[in-house]
Parts: sequence; structure tokens; C-alpha cells
Amino acid sequence: MEARPTHSGTDPQKDQQTDRGVKIVKIIRVVAAVICDSIQTKHKIYATARGYGDYKGQWEFPGGKIEPGEAPQQALKREIEEELDTEIAVHDKIGTIEYDYPTFHLSMDCFWCTVVSGELILKEAEAACWLTKDELDSVQWLPADQTILEKNSRDDEINLLSQVASASSAFVRTKARIRTALQLCRAVCLLDASNPANITEP
Repeated sequence: MEARPTHSGTDPQKDQQTDRGVKIVKIIRVVAAVICDSIQTKHKIYATARGYGDYKGQWEFPGGKIEPGEAPQQALKREIEEELDTEIAVHDKIGTIEYDYPTFHLSMDCFWCTVVSGELILKEAEAACWLTKDELDSVQWLPADQTILEKNSRDDEINLLSQVASASSAFVRTKARIRTALQLCRAVCLLDASNPANITEP
């Protein structure tokens, strides 16, 4: 998702000024929908090719600017309705991407989304497709959107390491329980063997 600096929605209070002369850094707040085929499996995600501007033909996650007074989730639902004629459900937030383009700074809130109703009709983009994880590198992404993919990849690695650590910890706990149970069994057997009542007369 890349917003043009001519969009309204720039936060003037975040513009930076130098002591001599004026250097204004436009900060544009936008939202991006990482639409997936299933919120549980996330096997495929939906991407669109930009149909205008300097980055025409490069790929991005659909979305747009946040209007004054809008919550990011509200803005995202509105933008997808406008751009794709589709109603979406907004799920967990992936994160906020901060990216410096040559003429402005982009602050982009990214959310996992799924389709509720509609056919994802292209009104602004020139192309669209569903991509599996192995196909993500088959298109040229806008720089900020590439950052989303890198963040998600890092999160996947962290989740995998966490799962491995959790499984390893569970194995250690199970092994300790088995060892304790065996020790108790041995103790019971020794007590039974030493009990005169359990000794049979020849």
C-alpha cells in the first residue's frame, strides 16, 4: 500500500521544520488489508497491481487513507468497499509499518482480513491475484508492502521457534513425570517384597 502525498489525511502536527528554512515531512496514515482465503490457515493472500502513479504496475495490499475521526478498521472496511466493491471482516492487526518514501513518510496499519460478501471487483487496480506463500516473490511489491511480508515472515519464524521450545519443554516435563512414576513403582515393589505377609511358606 502506497499513498500519494497529495492525499488529504496528512497530520500537520507531525510535520518537521528546520530552524532555517522549512523542511516539511508529510506523514500520511493509511490502512492495508491482507485478505486471506481462511483466517485459520492463511493459505493464500490477495494482492492488487497499482493502476496509477509512479509505482504503476507494482503490487500491494489494498487499502487507503484514514479519514479524520475514523478508526483504522472503519477506514479499511470503507476503502475495500470503494476499491473492490466487497465487504470484509477485519481480524487481528499484523502491525504498523513505518516507511520513508522520497517525498513523504508512510505510516500503515496492516490487518488480517477475510471476505464477507462481494466478488473483489477491481475499480482502481489494473490486476489482482491470490498468492500462496511460495508465490509471493513472483510479483514486484511496493517497498512498504514488501516490509509487511518481511515482518510476517519474521513473525512466522518466531512462532515456529516458540512452538519448538514449547514442545521441547513439554517433552522434558513428560520425561520427568515418567521417571517419577517409575521410581514410585520400584519403591512399591520393594515394599511388597519386604512385607512378611507377602512371603509364601514353602
